[in-house]
Amino acid sequence: MKKTATKTASTVLLLAVVAGALFLFTPLGNALRGKRGGFDRGHFEAVVTQVRSMSLAAGEEVQLRLDDPSDPTSLRFLKPGETFHRGQGAGNVWARLTPDGELTVVIETKDRGHAGEYGFAYSDVPLTPQPFGGGWLMIDVPGHINIVQPKMKIDDHWWKVLNNLD
Repeated sequence: MKKTATKTASTVLLLAVVAGALFLFTPLGNALRGKRGGFDRGHFEAVVTQVRSMSLAAGEEVQLRLDDPSDPTSLRFLKPGETFHRGQGAGNVWARLTPDGELTVVIETKDRGHAGEYGFAYSDVPLTPQPFGGGWLMIDVPGHINIVQPKMKIDDHWWKVLNNLD
């Protein structure tokens, strides 16, 4: 009887470890936890490519929506009057094309309501952060998710961005 109980306990422990690993380290686990993950260059560059295909007019700034944040081809213009409730902003995209034809895009990946909104900003030309206060900086991008710190710079074209001022 003691051997059976020990074997059962070992099996349960092994199953718990495997389930925990699946929950923590797999795309399925990320989806179940509502985690979109970190910077995925290929995915986000595909979103920027979709924005370019929408033929914005020079000087135009627009808000777009990824109906499926995992699918760049689901990008569309917002319908007139379309809004999203607090906590439902993941998938929002803002884009601006300067008169010189330089594109800037912000992709919202997380909306934690009062705990802040998070995403990534792309710019054809390097962005120069300006002091904001308390060690924080702001970058000139479309939309309101524009707060950064130096460590949030990914490269000359990409930044992690947030807005937690609510």
